[in-house]
Amino acid sequence: MKKFFLFMALALSLMTGQAAGNQNDSIICHISGTVVDRPDSKYAILLEAGKDFRTSPCIPIPIVDGKFAYTLKDDMPRVYNLTFDDDYGKGMWKTRSFFTGNGYVEFSCGDNKVDKIEPFKSDLDDNILYLKIEETLDNRYANQLETVNAQISPLFDNDSAYTPEVQSLLKQIESTESDEEKDKLKDLFFQYQNGPKENLYSKEYLDLEKKAYEIIWSRDSLKRIMISDTPNLVGLHYIKTALLSNNESWEDIPGYIELFETLYKDNMKDHPYTKEIIEMIEARDVKAGNKYPDYKVTREDGSTEQISSLIKGDVAVIDLWASWCSPCRRHSIELIPLYEKYKDKGFKVVAIAREGGDCKAMNVAMEKDGYPWESFVDLNDRDKVWRINRAGNSGGKIILVDSNGVIVGTDMPIQEILEFLEKKYGK
Repeated sequence: MKKFFLFMALALSLMTGQAAGNQNDSIICHISGTVVDRPDSKYAILLEAGKDFRTSPCIPIPIVDGKFAYTLKDDMPRVYNLTFDDDYGKGMWKTRSFFTGNGYVEFSCGDNKVDKIEPFKSDLDDNILYLKIEETLDNRYANQLETVNAQISPLFDNDSAYTPEVQSLLKQIESTESDEEKDKLKDLFFQYQNGPKENLYSKEYLDLEKKAYEIIWSRDSLKRIMISDTPNLVGLHYIKTALLSNNESWEDIPGYIELFETLYKDNMKDHPYTKEIIEMIEARDVKAGNKYPDYKVTREDGSTEQISSLIKGDVAVIDLWASWCSPCRRHSIELIPLYEKYKDKGFKVVAIAREGGDCKAMNVAMEKDGYPWESFVDLNDRDKVWRINRAGNSGGKIILVDSNGVIVGTDMPIQEILEFLEKKYGK
């Protein structure tokens, strides 16, 4: 059954759009590949790098007699990821990144048992540079990271990566049969994940993680040196990927931003990735103490509002959610009693759903969960709401804004939101 739904989703993606760019045929890229030891793979799948298959059209390419081929037409060179249909069902997300242009890209793809991505052939300068950089980085740092990871993996196998308190919580989650109780325990684990690391992880794990970070920081430093001479699409892709990661520990974000501002921003101003990076840099201001940004939100019928007009003068929760995101929906449901208690005093919930294709699943979820508020929708990421709010490709995010339009906090536990409302409006 899972295979059937996956096939239908892929078929819908193919029907709703073949490539992310404008189809003026100025770029014609011939993509082909040979598949070995992948008997369950029926489609090779292309998706523009940084996008989410749940909200963006992907390109399924049939595999026939162990081979696939596709001619991608676009308005300019971009970065794409190649993966396979059966990887979704296995819970794997092994992708092969490559750059398009007027030329060819040829893959030879094996099974998913190895971590390294197979190199590919191409006559495009961006791909040649990209493969050279990746090979240099792997030769210098791959073995070091593998050594540390080999020490980290057993910690998760025997649960010693976590503190005793979290170990106990995970055992409760595993043994609890009640879905309601399991969801509550998962939310508690989520709070640990978003709290101080020393409350989540053991000292042994944190010491090894620090070693891994040091290796990755050195890797990032060398990577930036290799893209700092001449601005190019490879460098722009690395900068964009670093900002998409939303992880200060794994990427030297300030270093990437400085490189972008000094070398790439003006020299590559005509590429759409440059605008995306500018938006992601601006989104870094979506944090407690800063003014909440203003942007357009869209209703299902196509009418629009500025979010500033929706929250002006009132305490509000910006509830980013999705019909396909169970944790998001649980958090939205938790907001209902708070909304019912304080709505007459000015408290608002501005819900925005991240959906792909159409709004049918959104409407079903709203009726099932009983939301007493309307929901706007960022259909196929057209309004860039998730990028504006620095939510990456996640299902959702909750942001509490005070009556002056200042951000109180993001992804706060429901109890903290309640305490803020009680202080503002009374119990």
